[in-house]
Amino acid sequence: MAARRKSSNISKSQFVRDLPPKLSAKEVVQAAAKRGMKLNEKYVYNVRSAAKMKGKRRGRSVARSPRAAGGDRLELQLRQTIAQVGLQRARAIFQAVESAFLGR
Repeated sequence: MAARRKSSNISKSQFVRDLPPKLSAKEVVQAAAKRGMKLNEKYVYNVRSAAKMKGKRRGRSVARSPRAAGGDRLELQLRQTIAQVGLQRARAIFQAVESAFLGR
């Protein structure tokens, strides 16, 4: 026989997440009891911990060398600088740098 849903359509974990984090676990358990839900303090701690970790997860990342990671940051800085000085001025600067490297 299928389990009967309570009158509230909210899950226990969603109930815990919806309450202010400043409430103690004991207060959350008491509030749940008033709504007819059976929770314990350990459950509250587990739900809150999982909610915090969910924001920190980004999936598995590919290991990159420090040089490659810094390259992304340098490229972003370069793009921002080009946006600030303008494309024509940036081209003139790049041509001057290229000439210096080639010894012209």
